[in-house]
Amino acid sequence: MQNVLQGQSDIDAVHIIGHASTGQVVLGNSILNADTINSFSSTLQSIGSSLTQNGDLLFYGCNLAQGEQGKLLLQQIGNITQADIAASDDITGQGGDWELEHNYGIVETKGIEVVDYNSFLLQTGISSLNGVVENTGTNLRAGTSDAGTASSASNHSDGYKPYVITYERTVTSGTYSFYKTNSLSTGFEESNSGVQTAGPNITSGTTSYNAASTPMNVYYVYATENSGRNTIRSITFENEIRGVWFNMDNIVQYTNVSKSGATYHTERDHGGGDNAYSTEKLKWTWGTNVTSSSKPSGYKHDWFGVDTDSNTLYIGFNNGATHGDIIRVFTDAGTNAPVARNDDGVVNEDATLTVSDGANKSATGSYDTNGEHSGDVIHTSNTDSYDTDADGDTLTVNAVRVGSTEGSGSSGSVGSALTGTYGQLTLNSNGSYTYVANQAAADAFDAGDTVYDYFNYTVYDGSQTDTAVITIRVIGVNDDVVAVNDYGVVTEDATLTVTNGESQNLSGSYDTHDEHSGDISANDTDPDASPTHTITAIRTGSTEGSGTAGSIGSALTGTYGQLTLAADGSYTYVANQDAADALDDGDTVSDYFNYTVSDGTDTDTGVIRIYILGANDTPVAQNDEGLITEGSTLTVSNGDNANVSGSYDATGEHTGDVMDTSSSSHSDSDADASASLSITGIRTGQESGSGTSGSVGSSLTGTYGALTINSNGSYSYTANSSISGLGSGDEVIDYFTYTVSDGTATDTAQLKITVIGVGNTAPVARNDVGVIAEDETLSVSDGSNKNLVPGQGTTIDISGEHSGDVINTSSTTHYDTDADGDTIVVSSVRTGSSEGSGTAGTLGQALTGTYGQLTLNANGSYTYVANQTAADALDVNDEVY
Repeated sequence: MQNVLQGQSDIDAVHIIGHASTGQVVLGNSILNADTINSFSSTLQSIGSSLTQNGDLLFYGCNLAQGEQGKLLLQQIGNITQADIAASDDITGQGGDWELEHNYGIVETKGIEVVDYNSFLLQTGISSLNGVVENTGTNLRAGTSDAGTASSASNHSDGYKPYVITYERTVTSGTYSFYKTNSLSTGFEESNSGVQTAGPNITSGTTSYNAASTPMNVYYVYATENSGRNTIRSITFENEIRGVWFNMDNIVQYTNVSKSGATYHTERDHGGGDNAYSTEKLKWTWGTNVTSSSKPSGYKHDWFGVDTDSNTLYIGFNNGATHGDIIRVFTDAGTNAPVARNDDGVVNEDATLTVSDGANKSATGSYDTNGEHSGDVIHTSNTDSYDTDADGDTLTVNAVRVGSTEGSGSSGSVGSALTGTYGQLTLNSNGSYTYVANQAAADAFDAGDTVYDYFNYTVYDGSQTDTAVITIRVIGVNDDVVAVNDYGVVTEDATLTVTNGESQNLSGSYDTHDEHSGDISANDTDPDASPTHTITAIRTGSTEGSGTAGSIGSALTGTYGQLTLAADGSYTYVANQDAADALDDGDTVSDYFNYTVSDGTDTDTGVIRIYILGANDTPVAQNDEGLITEGSTLTVSNGDNANVSGSYDATGEHTGDVMDTSSSSHSDSDADASASLSITGIRTGQESGSGTSGSVGSSLTGTYGALTINSNGSYSYTANSSISGLGSGDEVIDYFTYTVSDGTATDTAQLKITVIGVGNTAPVARNDVGVIAEDETLSVSDGSNKNLVPGQGTTIDISGEHSGDVINTSSTTHYDTDADGDTIVVSSVRTGSSEGSGTAGTLGQALTGTYGQLTLNANGSYTYVANQTAADALDVNDEVY
């Protein structure tokens, strides 16, 4: 009842139907009376707490409220439960009524009447009574230690029912000797050889039973007043009558007791005095049906008989004016089913509750703390949970099932783990058990959650069973978060971005750019149903908990790139380090980081592995330069380094081989570790413009000279001589643009050649000679050498002889020269012998002198006609100049 009402607090009334007698009620296998009420105090308090403030308890059971004993019990129940009590003080059920005649407190609940109730609410083992009333006086128990007092003496005032039966107890141990009913064939009579005789302690004609193997119910039947042997009364028991015991020893007699309307037994022997038992002549033929017409005749003393059904006792006592003739009747107790009571236990998720054999209740209040329990499911100090058997049989657990419905659910094996909703129960036959809260449903609890796992078990006494429920309260605790390693793939120089909550996008292996295992914390696990995960720390390296620490939300530099990890698990990784750039196409390396994830209580660490895929890097060509004076050649060999001293301002200085040089600002490069660079193209002009393409390894004419560049980066440049307009120290620039290739990608840069002017040396003009007769013409063509008349000596003194072209002539004393190798031309002409003075003429036109006219050309050829008057005035052999 307590378990049914547990957790309720608003019940107006509880109707209780059960066997009862004066001052006691049978509830299950327990008897509630003045002697036992204190042991049930906590149970009654719990029942009372389920009622409203004005709640009622109504007991339907025969004679419960009868007499002072009954009224006292109701008062005690009311005081403990704080409820108003109603109970019956007469027969309840068939042959009686459903009226509750006695109240303790103000009972507002209307009583009930059970329709078609076919029995009345008698004591244990009694089916029906005829002319006999039941009673529960404790003074009738055998043994001086059980003798009652006058205040607790049983009483009876119904003159029509002078016989009283009282259930004493059920005996389950000891050996008892009594007359076996089916062996009594002739009865008893003193000093009669034809019949048996009997004294106060009859031993002959008896049989013995061991109550340990044959449990028996024991009853007293006694007469409260003279009834007469001819008035037959009967008692039908539920089980077979084993025998009758006549011994009156230790029966308490009462004298000087005054209770209005009641009679008591006043003798402790049969008949009228001591040893009067031997005068009782019981003559009966057993095995015949006892009726009013077949009762004994001719005898004036007490008698009894057993019907052929072996369950009905017929009696007739002739006790005169005294009261107290008594017999004790033994019947089979029957096989009482054991009573299994519900059990409780408490355990944290992932923990184990262990209850050993014989363990007692460990909880002090409600079951709400890990490890608390109601004890061994069979044997425990907790009266609400221990299992009992009225027969005293040994109890064992012989079945166990999941669920709270008794007798149903998936079956397990005693002694083996049975999986419930939240854990596994291993229940042993002796009532000990373990429960491990190890199922996923338990792990899903958040801290503070509470759920219940139910199992029902069967307890067995060797012949009958009962079932009860084990309720395991599982309390949620915080589960450890488990960090799961993560992966990502990125190409060198690229960025991998994983957003908050993003799922895995893997297809096959981690081998393609942008593949990843998702948000870092999304795949971290926590059995709790509603965990919140936060990234709280990040470090470099694959060793969890070590490495260079970074800050959440800020870039942390690893071996090949930088990771920026947010608290929500999103991240970016940029493969921007030199070690990544050095990867060749097809290379794969890994960058490791380790992080800490927290659920607010616990933490775990995991590793982030970033795969970096090598890619071909584009070469980087850097501009080069060199200096040379006009007319000179600049040569840079393969592998030459820069030879500058200070700034580039002197002829012959250069930045080195256009690809490989010690000058970092001019060296061409490729981030790939094993890149091979070569020159694959050349043209004139700057990189930003256009120009004439040439061939690598062949001369390409630029603006001020010619460049020959080779595939290995070496080159030569020959500057033109006598660059027009280029003065000494002046500079001009000749640009070329070259292409460098790593076999896949290319880049361009420009080669800047600075040509420095050296300053022209003045040409050397030498005097020239020619001879002509007056009125004749002397012609000297371009490139003419010295002309002498053969045989006339080496002196130019004959008409027509000359020293040659005024610039170019074979006559070393007459040809003009230029140290710079510049082309010499005649730039002006004048009359007279004074250099730089005289009347100026025009090249290519006649200029009249003293004796003739000179026509001098720029290339040094000339004609002279001696046609002037002064020439005509000359006499033969005159010579003039």
